[in-house]
Amino acid sequence: MTTVLLVSTQALIFSFGKIDHTILAILVPFILRNTGWGNHYSVDRATTESESDTESAQNANALLDLAIILGFAYWTAGVVKAYGGWLNMDSVAVYAYCTSFLARGDVFANAWLVQQFPLPEYFLFWKSLDVLTVVFECGFLVVVWHRSWLNWYIPLALVFHLAAGCMLGITFWIHGLVFLVCLPTKYGGHAFQRANGKNWLNLKSLVGIALPIFLWLIYFAFSTPSMPEAQFSSPIQYLLSAWTARPDYYLGMLSHSLILWIWLRRLFRKR
Repeated sequence: MTTVLLVSTQALIFSFGKIDHTILAILVPFILRNTGWGNHYSVDRATTESESDTESAQNANALLDLAIILGFAYWTAGVVKAYGGWLNMDSVAVYAYCTSFLARGDVFANAWLVQQFPLPEYFLFWKSLDVLTVVFECGFLVVVWHRSWLNWYIPLALVFHLAAGCMLGITFWIHGLVFLVCLPTKYGGHAFQRANGKNWLNLKSLVGIALPIFLWLIYFAFSTPSMPEAQFSSPIQYLLSAWTARPDYYLGMLSHSLILWIWLRRLFRKR
């Protein structure tokens, strides 16, 4: 039901002609529905006996399914760039993006890069960025088949998106949240915390269900008249819009940095 609701609302955004990366997060609750993931906060799980760890472990392939979909999404981005000429030695795509974003007024690290690394003298530098981008995006589909490779590739992906944010102001912040699903655990991803409540008809559960709906209604009521172009974005973005025109940028950089720190901390603690 969560997936259906998100698809319905996101369709309103996509109908304007741009399909963004939010679809990855929409797929998460649907793909992981049989894994036991999220049982601790499940309303219906509180009314029934918990499944055994063995039964959940049998459905652990759903995590692989999600990783394959994520890898395929990156692969489609990489293969289009390859066919589009990013690997041709007579083109420099990243440099073109930096200059075009700078020309339209989006001044980030692109201004410093263009000034410090002029194209004629640093052609190989700019070309290497093109090649590395294509290799990274196409390689994601390969590493999903080996968990240890994926554990180290996702931090690389977070660094990649942080670099894109610093250079061009583009932040795919939703990716970081999806990456958290694959966060390494001491249980290897097969053990899940269980809810042991006997009745979900209590004040705590009802508030947990009603509060998000109530906040969304307030958000839509206030955002639609004054900010119609963002009426379907995040309530947090709406609140941040009071002091910045790019709330999505700051949220993306902050979330990616935080998730990168959590991921590396978990990796080195396991070692």
